[in-house]
Amino acid sequence: MDGSAGRTAIAWFLLLTLLVGVQCTRSAGTTESNGNVVKSGLELIARVVGDKIAANFTVCQLEADADGNDTFEVSTPSFSQVRVCGTSGVAVARGFYHYLRTMCNAMVTWGRNGSGNNLKIPTPLPWDPIYFVRKSSSVKWRYYMNVCTVSYSSVWWQWQRWEKEIDWMAMHGINLPLAFTGQEYVLAAYFQKLGMTEEEIQVQS
Repeated sequence: MDGSAGRTAIAWFLLLTLLVGVQCTRSAGTTESNGNVVKSGLELIARVVGDKIAANFTVCQLEADADGNDTFEVSTPSFSQVRVCGTSGVAVARGFYHYLRTMCNAMVTWGRNGSGNNLKIPTPLPWDPIYFVRKSSSVKWRYYMNVCTVSYSSVWWQWQRWEKEIDWMAMHGINLPLAFTGQEYVLAAYFQKLGMTEEEIQVQS
């Protein structure tokens, strides 16, 4: 192994070690404030079903379990009123979507200009005084996307399309989407700090 290849191998090893360490730190210390969970949940609900129907939903935050996995609770405590609680914004979104699917026969899927959605929400909202659902994820991280999605599809998206995708991810419980944006700059800057030249970086990339 020549000097250039050796430095490259060491650089990749150190970068991987750094990223794993950062991820573990974030996993152990990342929390959402109650205000953020409630605000993000209510805003997502309004985007999906509109302000008028969203006014019938209340959102609250649950305490996380010892394992740290997301949990949501959904209930209909009174006529046409829905209460959605979750340990995170994603958990609230997942609970909201569970209600849409199971009580309203509604669906949010991919489709141009909303063509994949079925959002004919009954009015008043379906309710049952004994309706109560609590579900917990079996894993902490739920991954989504691949390099083809980033290269062939989302590269062309504007914010409006991204917002719909992010809402879809949250409603399906996804909290770890692939994010390639800016990775080349981060890698190049890191390799330069390790002493690699611009030419060496370009050859290896």
